[in-house]
Amino acid sequence: MSMSLNRRAVSLPGQESTSREQVLFWLKKLRSVTVQDLIDRMDVTGVAIRRYITELQEEGKIVTKVQRHQVGRPTHYYQLTDSAAELYPRQYDELATELFDELVTLYGEAGVALFFEQRSIRLKRRYEGAITGETTLEEHLEAL
Repeated sequence: MSMSLNRRAVSLPGQESTSREQVLFWLKKLRSVTVQDLIDRMDVTGVAIRRYITELQEEGKIVTKVQRHQVGRPTHYYQLTDSAAELYPRQYDELATELFDELVTLYGEAGVALFFEQRSIRLKRRYEGAITGETTLEEHLEAL
């Protein structure tokens, strides 16, 4: 599924996306946006975007970071709060499974086994170096 990142409603096939949901989507995707960034990506007026931002701030879903300049008005950047970011599933397990399947397809099971063997060796070296000189289990855990 290919998706243009400019001036398109962002939604899954068969689902309507509200402008408010689009604001949240772009905040998640870009991490930090200005009102102009949102205007450039959505078919919504600046007045409407500011209204959504105000509502989302009141709900505790976004925060504002202000960047002051020597000349002119400060720039307001909007970001999702940690609690709002948690509303979006990260799906790392799905990504890991897909990556594993691709590795098997590209390099075969022997290639994937070699990858994990090499990774195991690197991790062992790293962790052994971290616990050098530590004597108790608690010290080992603290060092790691």
